[in-house]
Amino acid sequence: MPAGLVLLEGSVARLFGTSRAPVRRALELLHHDKFIERFEGRGYLVRPNGRPVLPLRKPLNAGLLGLTNARELVDERPTSQRIHEDLIRWISVCIIFGHFRISEKAAQDHYRVARATIREALLLLRDRGLVEKNPYSDWLAGPLTAKSLHEDYRLRELLEPPAFEESAAHLTRPEILEMLDRLNLLLDHLEEPAGNAVDQIEQDLHVHCLRHVENDRLRQTIAQVQTPLMVNHIFFSSLRVPADRVSLLEHKTVLELLVQGSLTAASAALRGHLLQSEKRTLRRLKVLSVLPEPALPSFLERLS
Repeated sequence: MPAGLVLLEGSVARLFGTSRAPVRRALELLHHDKFIERFEGRGYLVRPNGRPVLPLRKPLNAGLLGLTNARELVDERPTSQRIHEDLIRWISVCIIFGHFRISEKAAQDHYRVARATIREALLLLRDRGLVEKNPYSDWLAGPLTAKSLHEDYRLRELLEPPAFEESAAHLTRPEILEMLDRLNLLLDHLEEPAGNAVDQIEQDLHVHCLRHVENDRLRQTIAQVQTPLMVNHIFFSSLRVPADRVSLLEHKTVLELLVQGSLTAASAALRGHLLQSEKRTLRRLKVLSVLPEPALPSFLERLS
């Protein structure tokens, strides 16, 4: 982008066809990584290698962002789905710090959408076990405790390995090799902060490899007890630490056994990985629990 280009939340949101909330978060991340900087006016400036620059105010378009097709920027997913993903991000953070009530009205005002859209997104979250509705019709989330983490892992150890063995039989060799390539790339760059790369590795093994499970209720139940994946996501994205080599090597063992066609051995290796992963995730949860509570949106009200 041109040096000094001014980026405003509203303009970027309109260009990408999204609400302001994910744009605000994206700009915060870019600012943290020193790609953009704040200035006296509203918004951010594109930063040219740290050199001083005057604000350049231009109407944003696809060409100005280096994109040739404006349709590439349009998010055509239903609004409820986009809000659902943003809610997942906030709720996965808040449950580490306590017990929260989610206000439908405040969320409606925050996202500037109809109440029905918020309710639809919350129902999707309930299907994943992230929120629940009490007898008084309050939406509740958290807390994520050592006990609940342990219970989730016990269920995962019982359900994931046999489901994995069933589903993995339908994976193609090229897609397994592609997952291995991603894993090896991360292993080759262990000195760098892992960030979202760990997310992809976790998704490969615990989501992508299970997508061929035919039993819908089984697949849904497994998704509901995969909250520990969010702990790892927040840990690596917040603290910007390198990936855990031992955990990656456990993943690699599972995938290499799949390449060899040893489904039963791969399933057993997955179970062993889950047993060890619980210990690591519990340690990460303890680290996160002593960090200062981040600023949360107004629709999340702390109960305890």
